[in-house]
Amino acid sequence: MVKARHWTRPHEFKAEVTEKDFLLVEEDISEDLKDGEVLCEAVYLTVDPYMRLHGELLGKHKTMFGDACAKVIKTRNGKFPLGTLVKSYSGWRTHFVSSDGSDLQPIPFDLGSLSPSITLGVLGMPGYDLLIFS
Repeated sequence: MVKARHWTRPHEFKAEVTEKDFLLVEEDISEDLKDGEVLCEAVYLTVDPYMRLHGELLGKHKTMFGDACAKVIKTRNGKFPLGTLVKSYSGWRTHFVSSDGSDLQPIPFDLGSLSPSITLGVLGMPGYDLLIFS
C-alpha cells in the first residue's frame, strides 16, 4: 500500500484563503495494479487564483482540483515506463492511479536542468499545449 494524501475543503472560503480552509486527508492506495494502470506520485501541483472561484462549485469535502506534474512510480502500461514524467488533471493529491493512461500526458521532451514545475508554470495550460501541439 502507498500512503497517499489529498487536500479537501471542509467549508466555504471566507475572506482570504488560509491554511484552515483546507483539510489534509490520508488514504491508502493499493500498489497491486491491474493491466493498463499507472501509479503516479505528484512532483508539483498547481495553485492558481481561479481555484478560489471554481472551488465554490466543487463543494465541500471534495479533493481540490488542478493540474499536477507527476512521476510514474509503478506501471502495468507499456506507454508509461517507470520514471516517466506526466501531466494530469488529478487534483491536489500526492499519489493517484490512472486506470488506463488516457488521463496522462507524457512530457515529450528532456527538461535538462530545468525544473519540472515549468510544465505547470511557464509551459502551463497555454504554453505547454502550444509547444506539444505545434
